[in-house]
Amino acid sequence: MHRKSLAVLAASLTLSQLSWAADVKFGGLADVYYQYNFNRPAGPSAGNAVVTPARGINGRFYDSFHNQPSVNLVELSARKTGAEAGFQADFDFGQIAEDNSPVAGDDFSKHLGQGFITYAPSPVPGLKIAAGKMAAHMGFETYKASNNWNYSRSNAFGFGVPRWHTGVAAGYAFMPEMFESTLYYYNGWNTNYKTEAAATVGAKLAFSNLADKLDIAVNLLTGPAAPGVKRVSLYETNATYKLRSDLLYGADFLYGEGKRTGINGAKWWSAALYHKCGIYRNATLSPRLEMYEDKDAFTTGTGQSIKSATLTHSYLLADGLDFRMEGRYDWSSQPFFNRSGFAAAKNVTTFTLVALYGF
Repeated sequence: MHRKSLAVLAASLTLSQLSWAADVKFGGLADVYYQYNFNRPAGPSAGNAVVTPARGINGRFYDSFHNQPSVNLVELSARKTGAEAGFQADFDFGQIAEDNSPVAGDDFSKHLGQGFITYAPSPVPGLKIAAGKMAAHMGFETYKASNNWNYSRSNAFGFGVPRWHTGVAAGYAFMPEMFESTLYYYNGWNTNYKTEAAATVGAKLAFSNLADKLDIAVNLLTGPAAPGVKRVSLYETNATYKLRSDLLYGADFLYGEGKRTGINGAKWWSAALYHKCGIYRNATLSPRLEMYEDKDAFTTGTGQSIKSATLTHSYLLADGLDFRMEGRYDWSSQPFFNRSGFAAAKNVTTFTLVALYGF
């Protein structure tokens, strides 16, 4: 009888554990690419064992290696959304995990792409609070290529905005699925800990489904971006217009101001236009045009204007498997892009093959 009671208890505990696990959604991403840079920058010399070779394209984020297959991201994720409380955890490996980690040897946070808890108290419908490590709220693009229309990231993403934060976000849906406002309190840019006494704060106004076609986000971020940087203020607006399910237009505008030792009142801005259209079954074509202005050399290290044109072809080969081809041309007002055996060039052309898989 005693053994039977223990067996029943064990079975009930197992069922309760399985019930909890059944509410958790597991997913994953894999991002592998090959890129050729027509400036043919120098690679590792023969016989030289290099763990991480020199970047083939200075200024390009994530897709920066030349003439070699590269693992950009392998991600495993777990997420639970309960009636009030939930969590999300993304475990990242690959080049993106390395590039997103500002501190050498910090393997734990490096491989935790996102990790946050959410709380939506039922007595206050529309209120949602999140705390932990989370992707930045600024910009049209994200650090995961599968979420973007193009594979390579814009110059605004690479130079102008942070990629992630650790902090707290509190949002309220004044009109569910139409208008939401969110406030952010962060430790800084791309860091788990405060690097300056002041915190970084931000705000977002999100307008969705306007006339069932238009989404607009207005974003603000201000505070110290890195040690020695007194303050950076960013003002950014992006919009998406859906004419049809297979015909979309996008726009993004960023304006920034910054102060740091030796530089006061620096300004930079960018403007980008996006388009995504279905061209035949399971295939899309996505052009992007961008202008990035950094005359005070605050974000790129060189006083310059960079123009960029990108064309991305995406084809869904199988369920979850997205094959992309992308051509991109960047040209600057100053010699900025590296090339083999010559001084820096004012322009760079790249061609990229990409395999993205998600489940």
